[in-house]
Amino acid sequence: MNKQEFISKLQTKLKNIPSDAVNEQINFYIEIIEDKIEDGKTEEEAINEIGSIDEISENIISNISIFKIAKEKLKPNKKLKVWE
Repeated sequence: MNKQEFISKLQTKLKNIPSDAVNEQINFYIEIIEDKIEDGKTEEEAINEIGSIDEISENIISNISIFKIAKEKLKPNKKLKVWE
């Protein structure tokens, strides 16, 4: 699997968490892959060393607070008045 496939699959697995958290994690793993490539690994070797997408996504999801997820998913459809 190459870097683009890895990123795409990881984004799919993380589709239910806040977008800012997804972007932060994607950038983190891109940096890890690029660091490993700079150390002489191929893209495929670098990605294989990181671990499986399932393990990575489970770890990311478990470390995001439920409050942050609920805040993003439960936004009101209209702007509330002060008294509401």
